Amino acid sequence: MKKLDIKGLKKVALEQSPPVEKTIKFNIGGEEYEGQVWVRPLSFKDQSEISKAYQWNFNEDDPAKSEIKSIDTRRLQAAQILGSICEDVKGTAFFSTVDEVLDSNPSLIGAMYEAANDVNNFLGKSQKTSLTKTNSGASLSLTESAEKQSKKQSKTLSAESQQSGENTDENAEVLTSAEG
Repeated sequence: MKKLDIKGLKKVALEQSPPVEKTIKFNIGGEEYEGQVWVRPLSFKDQSEISKAYQWNFNEDDPAKSEIKSIDTRRLQAAQILGSICEDVKGTAFFSTVDEVLDSNPSLIGAMYEAANDVNNFLGKSQKTSLTKTNSGASLSLTESAEKQSKKQSKTLSAESQQSGENTDENAEVLTSAEG
């Protein structure tokens, strides 16, 4: 194990892993598209934006017993895309706001989410396994709530895609892979 002094810690804390180039494929109006995006690992700042998707029932007497009241899965996925998808290797953000992501084409967003998940493993098996193995009821509730919300989101996106004429198989595949 490498030991770091305070200067080494500071250097490591400020370093960001470089974005990874990913090819995305999506369908708009019956026409297939392919494009290149850059995906970067999420920073602490990105995680703070993502955490806004969670509503808590806070237990003032014992904060460890606080429970998640709800998860806004649209905001959650939009914030994950906002923090991950870049225009270039420098890490220039593709989107400026969560609302910009939410206003974009669902097929394009599904492809971007899949690319971002490949790099960041939003709800991957390793993360779910480590959360459910703990003795913390809050962690288990988080995992179960996220899975329930993700299944609801999958049904909602599929219905929206059918209404807009988009490829529902692609959207279902993206959300299924995100569920682990």
